[in-house]
Amino acid sequence: MPDPLILSRTNIQTILNKQSDKIKTYLALLTEKDTTSNVQSVNSADYLTNWNITDDTLLNQILTLSKMTPSPFTFSIPSIQLDWVTEPVYTQTEEQVKDQMRKVIIDDYTQITFAAIFFKKQETDPTKSSLVQTVNPEDFSTPTSVGGWGISQDVFIKEIIHISTKSKENFTLTIPNLTLTWLQTVHS
Repeated sequence: MPDPLILSRTNIQTILNKQSDKIKTYLALLTEKDTTSNVQSVNSADYLTNWNITDDTLLNQILTLSKMTPSPFTFSIPSIQLDWVTEPVYTQTEEQVKDQMRKVIIDDYTQITFAAIFFKKQETDPTKSSLVQTVNPEDFSTPTSVGGWGISQDVFIKEIIHISTKSKENFTLTIPNLTLTWLQTVHS
Protein backbone atom coordinates (compact mmCIF):
# COMPACT_ATOMS: atom_id res chain seq x y z
CA MET A 1 0.00 0.00 0.00
CA PRO A 2 1.42 3.43 -0.92
CA ASP A 3 2.25 5.95 1.78
CA PRO A 4 -0.55 8.47 2.32
CA LEU A 5 -0.07 12.00 1.05
CA ILE A 6 0.15 14.42 3.95
CA LEU A 7 -0.98 17.92 3.04
CA SER A 8 0.70 20.69 4.97
CA ARG A 9 1.54 24.24 4.04
CA THR A 10 5.25 23.59 4.48
CA ASN A 11 5.27 20.43 2.34
CA ILE A 12 3.36 21.80 -0.60
CA GLN A 13 4.35 25.47 -0.97
CA THR A 14 7.41 24.51 -3.01
CA ILE A 15 5.26 22.39 -5.32
CA LEU A 16 2.60 25.08 -5.56
CA ASN A 17 4.98 27.70 -6.91
CA LYS A 18 5.29 25.60 -10.08
CA GLN A 19 1.60 24.75 -10.47
CA SER A 20 -1.35 26.37 -12.18
CA ASP A 21 -3.55 28.76 -10.22
CA LYS A 22 -6.31 26.13 -10.17
CA ILE A 23 -4.12 23.44 -8.58
CA LYS A 24 -2.51 25.93 -6.20
CA THR A 25 -5.92 27.24 -5.08
CA TYR A 26 -7.37 23.75 -4.70
CA LEU A 27 -4.47 22.52 -2.58
CA ALA A 28 -4.50 25.71 -0.49
CA LEU A 29 -8.24 25.30 0.15
CA LEU A 30 -7.72 21.66 1.11
CA THR A 31 -4.87 22.51 3.45
CA GLU A 32 -6.86 25.22 5.22
CA LYS A 33 -10.01 23.07 5.50
CA ASP A 34 -11.17 21.83 8.90
CA THR A 35 -11.45 18.05 8.48
CA THR A 36 -14.30 17.85 10.98
CA SER A 37 -16.70 19.88 8.82
CA ASN A 38 -17.78 19.99 5.20
CA VAL A 39 -18.42 23.75 5.47
CA GLN A 40 -15.40 26.00 5.11
CA SER A 41 -15.35 29.71 5.75
CA VAL A 42 -12.75 31.29 3.47
CA ASN A 43 -10.88 34.37 4.67
CA SER A 44 -9.28 35.73 1.52
CA ALA A 45 -6.69 37.74 3.48
CA ASP A 46 -5.27 34.45 4.79
CA TYR A 47 -4.87 33.12 1.25
CA LEU A 48 -2.98 36.21 0.21
CA THR A 49 -0.71 36.05 3.27
CA ASN A 50 -0.19 32.29 3.44
CA TRP A 51 -0.37 31.29 -0.22
CA ASN A 52 0.16 34.48 -2.25
CA ILE A 53 -3.25 34.01 -3.89
CA THR A 54 -4.97 37.33 -4.62
CA ASP A 55 -8.71 37.85 -4.13
CA ASP A 56 -9.45 37.91 -7.86
CA THR A 57 -7.43 34.71 -8.47
CA LEU A 58 -9.02 33.00 -5.46
CA LEU A 59 -12.54 33.89 -6.60
CA ASN A 60 -11.85 32.98 -10.22
CA GLN A 61 -10.40 29.58 -9.30
CA ILE A 62 -13.18 28.80 -6.80
CA LEU A 63 -15.68 29.50 -9.58
CA THR A 64 -13.69 27.27 -11.98
CA LEU A 65 -13.35 24.45 -9.45
CA SER A 66 -17.06 24.58 -8.56
CA LYS A 67 -17.91 23.93 -12.24
CA MET A 68 -15.81 20.76 -12.50
CA THR A 69 -17.53 17.41 -12.90
CA PRO A 70 -17.83 16.13 -10.29
CA SER A 71 -17.77 19.40 -8.42
CA PRO A 72 -15.68 19.29 -5.23
CA PHE A 73 -17.81 21.97 -3.55
CA THR A 74 -20.48 24.60 -3.93
CA PHE A 75 -19.90 28.14 -2.76
CA SER A 76 -21.84 31.06 -1.42
CA ILE A 77 -20.65 34.63 -1.72
CA PRO A 78 -23.06 37.17 -0.29
CA SER A 79 -20.85 40.16 -1.06
CA ILE A 80 -17.87 41.44 -2.99
CA GLN A 81 -16.24 44.72 -2.05
CA LEU A 82 -15.20 47.01 -4.89
CA ASP A 83 -12.63 49.68 -4.07
CA TRP A 84 -12.99 52.28 -6.81
CA VAL A 85 -9.89 54.28 -7.72
CA THR A 86 -12.03 57.29 -8.67
CA GLU A 87 -15.75 57.91 -8.77
CA PRO A 88 -17.03 56.00 -11.83
CA VAL A 89 -18.68 57.80 -14.73
CA TYR A 90 -21.14 56.45 -17.28
CA THR A 91 -22.55 58.38 -20.23
CA GLN A 92 -25.95 56.67 -20.56
CA THR A 93 -28.89 56.34 -18.21
CA GLU A 94 -29.87 53.00 -16.71
CA GLU A 95 -33.05 53.00 -18.83
CA GLN A 96 -31.04 53.54 -22.03
CA VAL A 97 -28.69 50.66 -21.22
CA LYS A 98 -31.54 48.26 -20.35
CA ASP A 99 -33.43 49.28 -23.50
CA GLN A 100 -30.33 48.54 -25.59
CA MET A 101 -29.99 45.16 -23.82
CA ARG A 102 -33.61 44.25 -24.66
CA LYS A 103 -33.03 45.21 -28.29
CA VAL A 104 -29.72 43.26 -28.26
CA ILE A 105 -27.80 46.37 -29.24
CA ILE A 106 -25.60 45.69 -26.20
CA ASP A 107 -24.81 42.02 -25.60
CA ASP A 108 -21.33 42.32 -24.09
CA TYR A 109 -21.51 41.13 -20.48
CA THR A 110 -18.43 43.11 -19.47
CA GLN A 111 -20.13 46.35 -20.52
CA ILE A 112 -23.46 45.27 -19.01
CA THR A 113 -21.82 44.29 -15.70
CA PHE A 114 -19.91 47.57 -15.51
CA ALA A 115 -23.13 49.50 -16.15
CA ALA A 116 -24.98 47.41 -13.53
CA ILE A 117 -22.43 48.06 -10.78
CA PHE A 118 -22.20 51.72 -11.78
CA PHE A 119 -25.95 52.25 -11.45
CA LYS A 120 -26.05 50.23 -8.22
CA LYS A 121 -23.36 52.54 -6.81
CA GLN A 122 -25.39 55.60 -7.84
CA GLU A 123 -28.42 54.08 -6.11
CA THR A 124 -26.63 53.14 -2.86
CA ASP A 125 -24.30 56.17 -2.68
CA PRO A 126 -26.12 59.08 -4.36
CA THR A 127 -23.92 61.67 -2.59
CA LYS A 128 -20.76 59.96 -3.88
CA SER A 129 -19.31 59.99 -0.38
CA SER A 130 -17.35 56.73 -0.66
CA LEU A 131 -15.18 54.92 -3.17
CA VAL A 132 -16.01 51.59 -1.50
CA GLN A 133 -18.98 49.65 -2.86
CA THR A 134 -20.30 46.32 -1.62
CA VAL A 135 -22.24 44.24 -4.14
CA ASN A 136 -24.15 40.99 -3.84
CA PRO A 137 -23.97 38.97 -7.08
CA GLU A 138 -27.56 37.80 -6.57
CA ASP A 139 -28.82 41.41 -6.78
CA PHE A 140 -28.02 41.45 -10.49
CA SER A 141 -29.71 38.17 -11.46
CA THR A 142 -33.30 39.44 -11.69
CA PRO A 143 -34.48 38.85 -15.30
CA THR A 144 -34.48 41.82 -17.66
CA SER A 145 -38.17 41.12 -18.39
CA VAL A 146 -39.02 42.42 -14.90
CA GLY A 147 -36.56 45.32 -14.87
CA GLY A 148 -33.43 43.55 -13.62
CA TRP A 149 -30.05 43.03 -15.20
CA GLY A 150 -30.38 39.30 -15.93
CA ILE A 151 -26.76 38.53 -15.04
CA SER A 152 -26.29 35.09 -13.46
CA GLN A 153 -24.03 34.89 -10.40
CA ASP A 154 -21.36 32.98 -12.34
CA VAL A 155 -21.28 35.50 -15.20
CA PHE A 156 -21.34 38.43 -12.77
CA ILE A 157 -18.36 37.04 -10.84
CA LYS A 158 -16.40 36.30 -14.05
CA GLU A 159 -17.02 39.82 -15.35
CA ILE A 160 -16.18 41.53 -12.05
CA ILE A 161 -12.88 39.63 -12.02
CA HIS A 162 -12.29 40.49 -15.68
CA ILE A 163 -12.92 44.21 -15.11
CA SER A 164 -10.77 44.24 -11.98
CA THR A 165 -7.79 42.40 -13.49
CA LYS A 166 -7.84 44.06 -16.91
CA SER A 167 -8.29 47.61 -15.74
CA LYS A 168 -6.90 48.41 -12.31
CA GLU A 169 -7.79 52.08 -12.83
CA ASN A 170 -11.46 51.17 -12.25
CA PHE A 171 -11.44 49.18 -9.00
CA THR A 172 -9.87 46.35 -7.08
CA LEU A 173 -11.97 43.69 -5.45
CA THR A 174 -11.97 42.14 -2.00
CA ILE A 175 -13.89 39.08 -0.87
CA PRO A 176 -15.06 39.79 2.69
CA ASN A 177 -17.16 36.64 3.09
CA LEU A 178 -17.08 33.34 1.19
CA THR A 179 -18.27 29.91 2.25
CA LEU A 180 -17.53 26.58 0.59
CA THR A 181 -19.62 23.47 1.14
CA TRP A 182 -17.50 20.46 0.24
CA LEU A 183 -19.45 17.75 -1.56
CA GLN A 184 -16.77 15.11 -1.10
CA THR A 185 -15.11 13.84 2.03
CA VAL A 186 -11.61 15.25 2.07
CA HIS A 187 -8.95 14.60 4.69
CA SER A 188 -5.85 16.70 5.07
